[in-house]
Amino acid sequence: MKLKIAIHNFRTNPKNSNARDGANFAYSEGVQLLNEYDQTIQTENHDFYRLCRDNSYAYSVLKNCDCVVSNVGPHAYIYFYLRNKFHLNFRIVRDVRTALWNGYLMQEFLLAPYLREQDTVIFSSAYSRDLFKKLFPHIRHESMFVCYPLMHFFPAQRCVRLQSRLSEKSPLMIGYIGRLTPDKNFSQALDLIINLEKNSPGRYHLHAVGECLFSRYQLKSIQRRLKAETGNPEIYTWCPPVTHDQIWNEYSKMDILFFPSTSNLETFGRVLIEASYWEVPILSSTAAAASELLSQESLLPTKYFTDQDFDTHRAYPLGQVDIQVAMDKLAHISKLPGSSSFYTRYSRHDQLYFNILHEGNKIHGSSYIPTTEQQGRFIRSVFIRGLEQLSSVVEANNIISELRNFFTTIQDFGSPKYYMALAKLLIQSRYPAKTLNFVQRSTNLHEDFTNIGGIDLQMAHIIKFYPHYIISPQDSIEK
Repeated sequence: MKLKIAIHNFRTNPKNSNARDGANFAYSEGVQLLNEYDQTIQTENHDFYRLCRDNSYAYSVLKNCDCVVSNVGPHAYIYFYLRNKFHLNFRIVRDVRTALWNGYLMQEFLLAPYLREQDTVIFSSAYSRDLFKKLFPHIRHESMFVCYPLMHFFPAQRCVRLQSRLSEKSPLMIGYIGRLTPDKNFSQALDLIINLEKNSPGRYHLHAVGECLFSRYQLKSIQRRLKAETGNPEIYTWCPPVTHDQIWNEYSKMDILFFPSTSNLETFGRVLIEASYWEVPILSSTAAAASELLSQESLLPTKYFTDQDFDTHRAYPLGQVDIQVAMDKLAHISKLPGSSSFYTRYSRHDQLYFNILHEGNKIHGSSYIPTTEQQGRFIRSVFIRGLEQLSSVVEANNIISELRNFFTTIQDFGSPKYYMALAKLLIQSRYPAKTLNFVQRSTNLHEDFTNIGGIDLQMAHIIKFYPHYIISPQDSIEK
C-alpha cells in the first residue's frame, strides 16, 4: 500500500521575481521530488490558502492522509492546529529554514503544545538543528533530522569555467551570490574589491548576483563610490536574481566565490554547496553552516558583535570577516583548495528524505551529523528571551485561530476586509517602516505567503511576538 502524502503545491508568486532564495527553491523542489517519486508514495497536492480559509476543504484534504509535509514557509502550526481540531492522526513533517529570525521561531513557539511522538522536523544543517534544540529543548532529539535533497536537481554535467583563476591576462573574478544587504555583509565584499584595486590595480573584479534592496547598493551608486575611491568603476558588475537553471552560468564566470555572510537568518548557505559542486573555490565566514560545509583553509576569521541587543524581527549581520586575511588568501589563490568535497554528504539526501517520510523517527541514528567546534561555541554564546512556552492547547488554539483569520484576510486582495487588515497592521506594528514596505509590496505585487519574510514576519505584530537575543563575549572570534 502506498504512503499517502498531503503537500501544498508550492509556487512562488510570479509577480515577485526577486523571491528566489534558498527556501523558495527548496519548497518548489520538494513538490517536484515527491511528484516524480511515485513507486511507493501517493502524493495529493492541495492549496494551502484554501485549506486555511475553508474547514470542509481542509478536512477533505487531511482526513485520509498518512503524513503531511509542510512546505509552506513557517506556517506548519496550521497543520498541527487542524489535526487537533479535526481529531485526526496523521504525522507531520515540518522544516526550519531560518535561524535567529521571527518566522520559524514563531512556528516552533506556536506548535509546541500539539507535538506528538511521531512528528518530525527537518533542518538543512547541523548548526540550525542544534541551535533550535537549545532554543526549544522540548523538541525530541530523535525527531530532528539534517536533510536537504538539493543535489537531486543539480546538473549532471558540470561545465568548464570560462577562465582560469591563474591567468595573468584577465582580472581574477570574485563572485558574490545572495541578497545585496547589510546582514549578508555585502558591504565587506565592496570593501574587499576597493582594497584589492588600491593594492593591485586591474587585477581583480567583483561580480555580484542577487536582489538589490538598498539604494546605496544600486549599480550606479556603487560605481560612483568605486570611481571616487579607486578611480576605476569598471571593477564591479551586477546581475539581478536568476532562475536556478541559470545560476550555473554565473558560477562558470567565477574564479572564486566570496561568502562573507554572518546573517542572523543564515542556516545553511546553499551557494556553498552549489559552488563546491561546480568546483569553484570559496572564501567564507565561519558563520552558520560554513564550518561543516568547507575545509578550514576556505574559512576566514570571523568576529561576532557581542553584548549587542538583537531583535528577531529584522535581519542583522552578527559579525564581520577579516578582510586582510581574505586579501592575503587571494594573493596566493593557487594554494587554496580547488573546491570542497563536503557537499557529497548531501548527494543521497533524496533517499534520506524518502526514508524519513516512510519510517519517521525510527531511522534517526543512521544519519546523525555533529556540529563543529566553532558552531558549538557560537550556539553556547547565544542567549534569547521572549520564547516562553505556551501553557496549553487551548491557549494555542485561540492564538492560531486569530492568526489564521489574519492570514486569509491579508491575501484577500482588494476586499474591504483586506484594507482594514492593512490599516490595523500599521497601527499594531512595532516596526512601522518595515510594515509600510510590506503594505506597499502587498498592494502592488499581491504578495502572498510564498515570499518568506513577508506575511509571516508581519503576523508577529498580531500576537506581539518579539524575542531578543545577545551573543556573549566568550569565544567571539572564530578562526
